[in-house]
Amino acid sequence: MLPDAWELTYFPSLATQGGDADFDADGLTNYEEFLYDTLPNNRLSRLDFEVITAGDNYTVQWFLSSRCSCRLQSSFTLESDSWTNTQNGQRAGTDALMSETFSVAGSPKRSFRLIVESP
Repeated sequence: MLPDAWELTYFPSLATQGGDADFDADGLTNYEEFLYDTLPNNRLSRLDFEVITAGDNYTVQWFLSSRCSCRLQSSFTLESDSWTNTQNGQRAGTDALMSETFSVAGSPKRSFRLIVESP
């Protein structure tokens, strides 16, 4: 189920973990971690995208593998031609939680999406 080379990158042997196991207890099986290109031995490495509202700010946060790059986009209308890249543009993944913060003072509500590109 899991490629041997991938298993040996993250675990000491092929016998220690199976595809249905969840070594880091983040709610994703090792097979899902393989599919999503997240780290199976890091609980913070998960397929996750969250928008947090605090006062006059939105903070958008997500995890992204260092093997990928992304563009965070926002839209006020959800029309297909209304999506624009946010201030940071194209970003490389970091194998850590990433975030951007936006002021909402005087702005209409907006939606966000993350465009992920893998090698």
